[in-house]
Order: sequence, then C-alpha cells, then structure tokens
Amino acid sequence: MSPKVSEEHQTQRRDQIVQAAITCFAKKGFHKTSMKDICHAADLSPGAVYSYFKNKEEIIETVYEICGQENISIFDQTQEGHHSMREQVEFNLDGFKKILMDKNAQPWIKAEQIFRSEVLTNDTLMNIAKGNYQTIIKELNQLVRTWQQQGEVNPELDTRATAQLLFSLVHDISYQKIHDPKLDIEAYFKSAIAIIMGDFKLK
Repeated sequence: MSPKVSEEHQTQRRDQIVQAAITCFAKKGFHKTSMKDICHAADLSPGAVYSYFKNKEEIIETVYEICGQENISIFDQTQEGHHSMREQVEFNLDGFKKILMDKNAQPWIKAEQIFRSEVLTNDTLMNIAKGNYQTIIKELNQLVRTWQQQGEVNPELDTRATAQLLFSLVHDISYQKIHDPKLDIEAYFKSAIAIIMGDFKLK
C-alpha cells in the first residue's frame, strides 16, 4: 500500500511546480517552455509533475487563475476596516504597490504580461480573463456607488465607466514597469492617489 500524502504536502508540491513554471515562462515564454524545462526547474521527476498537471496548458491556465485571484483578493479586502474613500483608495493601491515592488513577484508580473497577448488566441484563457475582469469591475463599481452615497464622488458619473478608469490606472503600471524597469512606483501611486482624490489640480 502506498503511503498517503497529506493535503498540505500536495498543496506545497503543486505550488512548487507552479512557481517553477512561472520562472520558466518569464525567461522563455509559454511556447518555448517545455514540460522538461518545468520539471528541471521544479527539481522533480516528470512523473511527479504529471501527477498534478496533465500538460503544460493546464499549468498555464492554473497560473493565470492565480494571477487573477491575487488581484481580486486585494479588492475583497478593501472595504474591511477602511471606511472613507481615501482610506480605501490608499489601502487598495498599497496592495498593488507591494506586489510591484516585491522582487520575488517580478517573474509573475512578466508572465502576466505575456498572458495579455496569449488570451487573444486561447479561448480558455480568454474566459478566465473575462471572469477576472468582470469580478474586479464589479468590486470597483460597488466601491464607486458607495463613495457616491457617502457624498465623496460626483453622483452624475457613470459608476461602471469610473470603475473601468480606476482599473486602468493600476492595470497598466505593470506593463509600463516591464518597459521601464526604473519606473518610480512610489511616485506613480502618489500621483494616482492625487488624481483619484482630486488633489491633482491646484485650487
């Protein structure tokens, strides 16, 4: 009888494979990365890797889902213990700032940019992307409605359009960071807060 593997061990092993795949994707891209590359990076036998993922495409889908869930989790926490618009905006942006400034997160950021082009020709990834996008816009839309009710945002603004604009302020910085490694993230988010909170223009 083969020994039982704990759920914690399974989760750790799965995370190990995913992290190895991210490292490979960031270096070589999806199409040039082979399962052999992933096995080598994970320091695992092909049998061990295939026991968790049936092929590279399944790993890619899992990685993309994780990227989306990480972003969504920040929005989920925004309203917990933060009441004013400024508190919520600063908390939200601080979450993304920490990710962008984390050296360990750089392969994930680069891989996420690769996904942007991949979703155009991959229906499965496109469906995941649409689901993640709609969830985030829904969260932001609700935040904007709340701010309007609190008298902090112009009630005449379309909440969904405003949510989409706020989304683009954060979503596009990772794209810029790839092309400009020296981009000042602290300064970027300081300006973003100023724009959102109405501090951008002198009175």
